[in-house]
Amino acid sequence: MRFLLFGLTLTALGLLLDLYVYRRWRRFVREQRWPELWHRLYAVLIPLAALLLPAYFLLWRLGEVEQPQLRSVFSGLWVLWYLPKLLLAPFLLLAHLAGLMGRLWQILRRKPEPAGTAERRRFLRTAGWALAGVPFVLTGRGLLRDTYAVTLYRETLRFPNLPRAFDGLRIVQLSDLHAGSYLTLHPVEEALALCRELKPDLLVFTGDFVNGDDAELDRTAPLLRALAALRPPLGAFGIRGNHEHYADPERVSARMEAYGFRMLVNAHHVFRIDGEELQLIGTDNTGMRQRFADLPRAMAGLRPEGFRILLTHDPTFWERSVMGRVDIPLTLAGHTHGGQLGIEWGPVRMSTSSLVYTRWAGLYREGDQYLYINRGLGTTGPPIRLGIPPEVTEITLRRL
Repeated sequence: MRFLLFGLTLTALGLLLDLYVYRRWRRFVREQRWPELWHRLYAVLIPLAALLLPAYFLLWRLGEVEQPQLRSVFSGLWVLWYLPKLLLAPFLLLAHLAGLMGRLWQILRRKPEPAGTAERRRFLRTAGWALAGVPFVLTGRGLLRDTYAVTLYRETLRFPNLPRAFDGLRIVQLSDLHAGSYLTLHPVEEALALCRELKPDLLVFTGDFVNGDDAELDRTAPLLRALAALRPPLGAFGIRGNHEHYADPERVSARMEAYGFRMLVNAHHVFRIDGEELQLIGTDNTGMRQRFADLPRAMAGLRPEGFRILLTHDPTFWERSVMGRVDIPLTLAGHTHGGQLGIEWGPVRMSTSSLVYTRWAGLYREGDQYLYINRGLGTTGPPIRLGIPPEVTEITLRRL
């Protein structure tokens, strides 16, 4: 019932948004004395667009393995239709209110409008509608470019307690594959090509390999095998995310093990070189109303003098259970996708995830502890990224 109400609510809100924008567009078309077809075509598209979301939720609810690409098409079209209007509608509303206030002011003053006021207002409306195309262009760019333009992010982190044997260690982190979300496997192919070029010492995957069924991995299996076949000197490791538990977590883990990834489910692995230790710890997911992480169990038997790296899917686990509580210098997480929609221009960092998460993408530091949140490769929900491209992360460890 909640699922149905959510879908109906979004559909109703979309219709209201469409009707408001349509009314403003129809008035503008008539003022410009353009052919009526310019607004009638829009009127025809409104009910068709409104049906996209119920169709999308219906297919999502059915959850058939062979339908994720079809779901992605429906949801992508819905985003392309409505997202730009979310950016456009506030400007239309402000212009509308400004016009109403201007007319009210003239009525109260009982004076005619100054010469040229109507022409200026018409010019501003025309300029406003010309700029209205910008959100559509940006959204289309996100669908066609940002969603698939894999970006390499590099960080060099320095630690006083890093064992000398591991000075210069290069870790490549991938996250949030969401194997059922791709219209094309280009992002995974690009990630594989980058990993081949980077030749990491250690490869880690911080969860969410699937959306909701382990069979989704059939499409990406050759690429995942190729990733593990790169045979980093210290190996390839993975952990579970929340979406593994929407599927069958044991089956997902078994598949990833078969592809060549060692899954750390509340477990650890110790690397020893020249008598020095690097301890890789992996937890199951905690977050999104799941509580499967068991950090004490994952760390059981570890020597306190070893350098520790934690793999956890949801970064809020680091905030609640690691930061300032457990001696783990570096934690790698994923889950947020960077919000998929946002802006990262130098110091300007805004995202849909920032409305929910304090830490949502990139590197964070609290005292002597670091958290890195990978923006992920795949998508959930609408298959779009705008300003937040898919990510491959290379982290180099240095001794101070």
